[in-house]
Amino acid sequence: MMSSGVQNLLKSAGSWVIGLGVIAVVLVNQDAIRTELGLRLSPEDFGVVARDSDAYERERAAIEDQQREAALEQRRLQRQPAGRRSANRPEDPLFKTSVELYRGSGGHFHADAAVNGRTISVLVDTGATLVALSYEDATSIGFSVRPEDFRYVSNTANGQARFARVVLDEVRIGNVSVRNVEAAVSQPGRLGTTLLGMSFLGKLRMEMTGGRLVLEQ
Repeated sequence: MMSSGVQNLLKSAGSWVIGLGVIAVVLVNQDAIRTELGLRLSPEDFGVVARDSDAYERERAAIEDQQREAALEQRRLQRQPAGRRSANRPEDPLFKTSVELYRGSGGHFHADAAVNGRTISVLVDTGATLVALSYEDATSIGFSVRPEDFRYVSNTANGQARFARVVLDEVRIGNVSVRNVEAAVSQPGRLGTTLLGMSFLGKLRMEMTGGRLVLEQ
C-alpha cells in the first residue's frame, strides 16, 4: 500500500500530463477552434485589404504609360533645333540668328545675298522702301519683265524712274532669311547695283556700332 506522499505525486504528474495533452490538441487545431469561436482574424482585421489584381495591373500600366510619354517628350525636346523651340523657354535668346556686315571703303555696307537661290551683290539702303533689283540681276534670278510691266513710278534724286513690282520667294544673307519679300525691278541700265531696302531690313533687328552692322532674326 502506497503512502499518501506517493499518491499525491502520482496525482500531480497525471494532472501535468493531461494539461500538456490539452495544450498540444489546442496548438494543433488552433485555426479550427478560432473559427468555431468566431476568433479567426482576416487580413482586413489588420487594416490590410486585398487588392483587385485587374485594378493593380491597370494602375501599373498607367504609370508605365506616363513614364514612356515623359521620356518621349524629353527626347523630342533634345532633338528639336534651337531656332524652333518655344520663345518662352528661358534659355532661348530673343533673336536666334544674326549676321554681321562691315562698312566698305565708300562708307556703305555691301553683302552677297541669295535671292531665290541665286547669289547677287547688294548694297544696304535703309532709305529704300523696297528691295530694288537691277534689271540685270532680276533677269539672272529668272524674272522675265516686259516693257509694259514698268508701270510704277518713283521719285529719285535723279528724277522719276519707272519700275516693275515682283515678290521674291526668299532673300538670305548668311543665316538670316526673309521670305515673300516685295521688290522693285528697275528699267534696263537705270540701276547699277541691287539695293537691299526695308521690305527685307524691316523684318529684322538692326544694330549699327561704328563700322559694323548687325542683322538679327
